Amino acid sequence: PKREAMFMSPGTIYMYYARGKDSLNISCGNTGDAVLIKSAYPELNDPKATDEMLSMMQKLNPTHDNEIRPIEKLCKGQTLLCQALALKVNNWDQRQFDKAVFYINDDHTQSRDIVQTKRLGIPLHRDAHLMYRYIDLDYIKYCTENPLTKRNSVSDCDYIILSE
Repeated sequence: PKREAMFMSPGTIYMYYARGKDSLNISCGNTGDAVLIKSAYPELNDPKATDEMLSMMQKLNPTHDNEIRPIEKLCKGQTLLCQALALKVNNWDQRQFDKAVFYINDDHTQSRDIVQTKRLGIPLHRDAHLMYRYIDLDYIKYCTENPLTKRNSVSDCDYIILSE
């Protein structure tokens, strides 16, 4: 059963189940408005913590064969991301970020090129044609579905590249 859309102050973590698994969103302020975090790439910049963090993420998110998932595929999807970070609906839904446990940091990196494309898994009657999905071109090979390499995908129709 779907819950009613409600107002959550901007920046509130909004989680729900997608295909029975946890999915991470961040509210944008208006009732029902949120940004879905569809995929990510682990930026492990602290040499002291890199091996330990990566090992823990891989332990939390093994392949279907219980093998170690390569870093390139570790967070390649909304549910894989939550699994690798141990984010659970029951623990995080409608909560604020906690710098001691989980938060999103602005590292002031400026993306030069952004790919704008259609959202994934949206039924036609819910505006499937709208291009509300944004991907940093430098990280596109780590996203859930790459519109640049998708069969029959056409530039300026199915996606556009927004350049600086």
